[in-house]
Amino acid sequence: MSRSTRFVLASLVFGGCFLRAPDPTESTTGVYNARLPAADASARIVTLWLESAGTAVLETVYVGKGQAPVEHGRWSARDDQVTIVLLDQDDRPTGETLVFTKVEDRLVPKAWNRERYGDAGLPLTRRGKRR
Repeated sequence: MSRSTRFVLASLVFGGCFLRAPDPTESTTGVYNARLPAADASARIVTLWLESAGTAVLETVYVGKGQAPVEHGRWSARDDQVTIVLLDQDDRPTGETLVFTKVEDRLVPKAWNRERYGDAGLPLTRRGKRR
């Protein structure tokens, strides 16, 4: 192997030009929703926005009753796991964390508040196409 070839290979290795694993946040950003049963409404529509800046917005609309207060949080993704930490008005964690496994365009519940979402959790499906 010539000296110039070794230099090029070393530059690629140490310069980080080899193929990198895809960033899980890029393939996860988007809008997800679910239609769930509700105790005192005909249904509840839950919409989750995962924004590229790591912010999350969670909206729940009770069909025939109206919208609950919109919740905000921070989200992160590592491999196929997506974690959302909900925040209060002062950007402090509320103590509620949602953890999902990402399977194609779905977020499958892994850890959640069972009092709020029941035994099935909050299964979400990406709405529309990726940005």
